[in-house]
Amino acid sequence: MSPGNILRTIFYTFIMLVRAPFMIVSFYFKRRRAIGCFKRTLIASGVPRREANELARNYPFKLGDFISLARSAPRQIKNAG
Repeated sequence: MSPGNILRTIFYTFIMLVRAPFMIVSFYFKRRRAIGCFKRTLIASGVPRREANELARNYPFKLGDFISLARSAPRQIKNAG
């Protein structure tokens, strides 16, 4: 690996590490807004409030799902190879 490639890798890794916290916070607030919109839409279409709350609680793609996926990815790659 050439020194240029090493420096480029270090640079982009640093950029990714700096951006990651902001991406996580942004994802959290966008997801909360989507859940609220989902719940309001369900209630507006006639679903009882109690059931709408239950469905909104089970809204997909929690942040923990992505974290567990990222943690398990190296093991899956290792087992596949």
